[in-house]
Amino acid sequence: MIGGSEGQPFERRAEGVQEITALFRGLREEREHFVQFIFPGVVEVDGDTATARSLCQEAASGGGKFYRTHGVWTDTFRRTDAGWVFSSRAYRYLWLDFSTFSGDVSWAGGNAA
Repeated sequence: MIGGSEGQPFERRAEGVQEITALFRGLREEREHFVQFIFPGVVEVDGDTATARSLCQEAASGGGKFYRTHGVWTDTFRRTDAGWVFSSRAYRYLWLDFSTFSGDVSWAGGNAA
């Protein structure tokens, strides 16, 4: 689930491999540019279940629209005979901005010529 609860701005839900794959492909296809940075956080294990929280920053643009966000992914897992598998994943928006990117770049990386 992405957003949609507790006053969150969007709601997108998917269940099963095919729906989840289609959801993320659809989100990506709407944009010309999309970058996501994940910062791993705390993992709590309780027997055969676990919960992980990771901070996320995203920036995207496409079709004259712009999107920047900070949020938290909360993942739940269960232990199986084959190892740990996802049980659920939810994204909670902490900050969301639709303003145009300024284009002001003070450093773009790479090697100086």
